Amino acid sequence: MANSSMSFTETYTTSGSIKKIKAVWLSDDANGTCSKTTTYAYDGQLMGAITVPGAGTPANQYNVTIKDSDSVDIALGGLLLRSNVATQYVNGSVMAGAAASVLNINVSGAGNATNGIVYLYFR
Repeated sequence: MANSSMSFTETYTTSGSIKKIKAVWLSDDANGTCSKTTTYAYDGQLMGAITVPGAGTPANQYNVTIKDSDSVDIALGGLLLRSNVATQYVNGSVMAGAAASVLNINVSGAGNATNGIVYLYFR
């Protein structure tokens, strides 16, 4: 993953129990991959995820995985085969949760010099 990067903005809401992660990614290697581990550990059910392709349009059918400290994709494959033009939402009823775990957010198959955003919502 040489020359790949992902920047993070981790935001907690102040009203209620919702935790939000915003992962802004940039893939600039030949494999179209980038990966980053969250700064904080997260607890709770992954109640929803949104993928937003960027202006540097990723390859169609790119993949996102959200792995916990045991290397389990807590999105349970729900963020695979993403659209390169449409914002897509995945309901948390088809995803797992995390228990005091940092998360590794990985984007693959996106193509060289592409970008997007992944939003994760925990309760």
